Amino acid sequence: MIHRPTEDEPWNEVSEFDFMDGKIIPLGFLQGDELCYVLSDVESDLASVRVFNPVTGELGEVVFAHDTYDASDVVQTRDRRLLGIAYETDKRQVEWRDPAMKEWQAMLDVELPETRNSIYSRSLDERWMVVLAHSDRHAGTFYLFDTQELTLETLVARAPWLDPSRLAEMRPISYTARDGLTIHGYLILPPGVEPRNLPLIVNPHGGPWVRDSWGFDPEVQFLASRGYAVLRMNFRGSTGYGRNHLQAGYGQWGLAMQDDITDGVKWAIAEGIADPERVGIYGASYGGYATMAGLAFTPELYRCGVNYVGVTDVTLLLRTVPRAWESIMAQLEGMTGDRRLDRERLEASSPMKNVDRIRAPVFFAYGELDDRVDLKHGTQMASALRRNRVPVEFLSRSDEGHGFRRWDNKIAFYSLMETFLAEHMR
Repeated sequence: MIHRPTEDEPWNEVSEFDFMDGKIIPLGFLQGDELCYVLSDVESDLASVRVFNPVTGELGEVVFAHDTYDASDVVQTRDRRLLGIAYETDKRQVEWRDPAMKEWQAMLDVELPETRNSIYSRSLDERWMVVLAHSDRHAGTFYLFDTQELTLETLVARAPWLDPSRLAEMRPISYTARDGLTIHGYLILPPGVEPRNLPLIVNPHGGPWVRDSWGFDPEVQFLASRGYAVLRMNFRGSTGYGRNHLQAGYGQWGLAMQDDITDGVKWAIAEGIADPERVGIYGASYGGYATMAGLAFTPELYRCGVNYVGVTDVTLLLRTVPRAWESIMAQLEGMTGDRRLDRERLEASSPMKNVDRIRAPVFFAYGELDDRVDLKHGTQMASALRRNRVPVEFLSRSDEGHGFRRWDNKIAFYSLMETFLAEHMR
């Protein structure tokens, strides 16, 4: 971490941490500009909000700490007065420290009982607030809240043509992995259908150093509307559950991280939710890697897979990382394995090196301008599968990078995926 007293003075290094030792992330200065709030897990497993001296590098008072989840941010006024602390359990939460904010939040929740009601922005004088009312089945409506007159005026709704009563609920769930670790996640069920013996799409997230969250998601609604249950899980290596949970995934690509996904499938089957004969897997980026790893290492589980801009060869990933990633290369290799010292493990955990074990049909989608996951991850794997007479669908776009952005390409992708799943998940 670096600091300078004024913009005219040179930067001074205050502290330096190895990525294994945790992090200190500046959030905002306290009033007076001498101390700042930071997010830190340097001296604990879970990230807490603490006071930090940017001159001496000393960590001070713990302002907020949760006993299960990482803190995530602070909410301040423009003059840097602390209003509240944000953190995420199964859903995003704010612990209001300001009595007025706490009272206004309670009033909003009474007025809008069917949604989560977030303070989206505030006027300079703090009188006017834009409130976003949203849920897992509601894309969100913006309101203007007058804190003096206590009135609430509708501004604009996102996707007002969608009827929340016809959309799928995102249920927080948890299960125990084979080594005893608790894995949290979300189960999305088709609306109006008995949750028994359903076709299941397992949907591991990308990153992998991010987490899945509760809320409105067009993709899971798309899948649920086609009759699929969807399972998302925050396997080890995900963020939000402490440094130990994150680092439990280091060196575990295709190993314990994949076991967490497999154990989630087995949980859904044991609960009677999923039909064991109709389970598919779909993911993007790292989720695409997890898709191919699932098809290669547990081929008996899956009927088909959808790999969207996913890694198939870990060695190729490390050899073609973009220059912007050079600063995090040590952390990336900490997660995957060292390309020089762990070559055997990298090959063992690469779906491309285990392609002969894959039997299920695969739909690939890649952007040819992708600087994160080289197109070869898709083309080489698809060619090998075709040689093995495994059914393959392949979509690439010359004007896309790491994920499709253009509407015509998105429509093509989801249309082809819908057809692919309908054919192979019967």
